[in-house]
Amino acid sequence: MRVAGGRLLVAGRDAEALAREHGTPLYVYDLERVAEAARALQDALGRAGLRPRVRLALKALREPAALRVLRRLGPPGDPAAVGLDACSPGEVLRSLECGFLPEEISYTGTNVSERDLDVIAPLPLHLNLTCSASSTASAAAARAAPSACASTRAPE
Repeated sequence: MRVAGGRLLVAGRDAEALAREHGTPLYVYDLERVAEAARALQDALGRAGLRPRVRLALKALREPAALRVLRRLGPPGDPAAVGLDACSPGEVLRSLECGFLPEEISYTGTNVSERDLDVIAPLPLHLNLTCSASSTASAAAARAAPSACASTRAPE
């Protein structure tokens, strides 16, 4: 975003004109900035000596055009490619529909149900589960594909 001539511009377009055209409330993405932010995060982690595995929250970025931009930030299956973090089986399925590979999707869930496991366990996702989900975490690890990973964190 920037201001030019007293007008707020988003991705080079006048914000008021966008609101009049599409109505409000309106959420506007600058797809170039989405890509820049993801690359900046990858670069910062790389400079810190880490091998980045950037996963952006699908909940915060559901727009198909934005997901296509992220999908193009690395070759499919490349560990350095930008992936998605899902917090429901529906988000996992949406990620797959948008062209992301299971290996590029992490699942962060609490209170994981058996029905959730029916969707996520067969896929080689990285699982991030809280200790409150530890009983289902054990079930997920037992049922999951060999490349799945379950991480649990003790309460603080």
